[in-house]
Amino acid sequence: MYKTSYQRRKHSLEAIKFFAEYLFKRNKRLASNLTINLRFKDLRDAWGICDPLDVNTRPREFTILIDRKLEGKDIIQTIAHEMVHVWQYATGKLKNYDAPVCRYEGHLYDADMSYRDMPWEIEARRLERLLYKLYIKSQSVR
Repeated sequence: MYKTSYQRRKHSLEAIKFFAEYLFKRNKRLASNLTINLRFKDLRDAWGICDPLDVNTRPREFTILIDRKLEGKDIIQTIAHEMVHVWQYATGKLKNYDAPVCRYEGHLYDADMSYRDMPWEIEARRLERLLYKLYIKSQSVR
């Protein structure tokens, strides 16, 4: 799909912007105060990672890591998934405490639980599909 890493990065940054506009449409001021860095890296155990960089209970700076082996659709879907985590953290819906404890929607969870059972991951997988469909539709309208 991408002939150069520049094209891959440009398209990925457009997707981040699109997803941020959708997820933060009710809170544009919050969205305007976020810094989202994008990195492509060899990841062993994940397609993507959302890393909040500040320790605030509602962080404003994030790095999204995407496995550099991904291509096309998988990159955009993974960015959609990780942007849901940005939204969860930035709004205070998801908080990390001393490892391995997380708080999601007011409930404490052991982050060592199965990935498939983590409620914040269930939400991210559900919204990732919706966001991806909206993004593809927006691209075909252009």
